[in-house]
Amino acid sequence: MKNVMRQWRVVPLALLLTALATPKASAQLQLKAGVSHGSLATTTPTVAPGKLNGRTGFALGLAYQDHAANSHFGFGTELLYSQRGGTSTKIGDNRKIDYVDVPIYLTISSTSPTKFAPYAYLGPQASFEVRCTTGLGDCPQDGRQSRVFEGVAGVGLHFQGARDLTIEARYVRGFNDLGIGTTDGQGAYDNSGLMIMAGIGIR
Repeated sequence: MKNVMRQWRVVPLALLLTALATPKASAQLQLKAGVSHGSLATTTPTVAPGKLNGRTGFALGLAYQDHAANSHFGFGTELLYSQRGGTSTKIGDNRKIDYVDVPIYLTISSTSPTKFAPYAYLGPQASFEVRCTTGLGDCPQDGRQSRVFEGVAGVGLHFQGARDLTIEARYVRGFNDLGIGTTDGQGAYDNSGLMIMAGIGIR
């Protein structure tokens, strides 16, 4: 966990410095929070740990977005703590995994002067495991990948005003096998998630 902390602890400072150095008309620094639902799917059902279920938790973090003036297109990046993974009907085979997510995405949004502006985004994401629990304690060192690569896609509404409020839905899809080992053996698992988040401008 200490190695993970060292890898991503510079990101909040980078987000803040980038936001302060960008003109106010195009840059936005936000606090985001919401509900995170994760799920695991296996391609080796013979070693599936009982019945696989999703896990619902929370997501919380900082987001930075930048749009060129009068343009539909922009980019964004985030530092987000999210709870994903999954649960099992078999005791001790839960894999409740907490991550630090670092997505980088392209955005497209409306430039109309209305109060409600829709937007969408798409891009890659690196996720770093912070914690994993089984229901009986910490997850074993079973070859599980502590750093995974994913894709994110989302849609939302921007309520333009003094505080720049947003609400959005995001889908997260893993690109690589998590390499999770269970009491029944080693299995190939895909990671995915759905988030519903609200944001408020802090700059």
